[in-house]
Amino acid sequence: VSVLRISPEAETHSIFLAFLTAQRLVPGGRLEVIEVAPWAGVITVAAEGVTSSIGIDAASRLWVKLDRT
Repeated sequence: VSVLRISPEAETHSIFLAFLTAQRLVPGGRLEVIEVAPWAGVITVAAEGVTSSIGIDAASRLWVKLDRT
């Protein structure tokens, strides 16, 4: 999955942007969805060797595109 951009409303939250940057979840980057746990409200992803769990609400702020291979 490729990260296209961060939603406009999320771009105004510096702490959230710093978190995404630390987790390598940035526009132009690629990520792999490891697990979706809707009962826990969490998605686990990996990007550039960094695995992180993020809330579904936070994940919805990432605009992504499915890479076709």
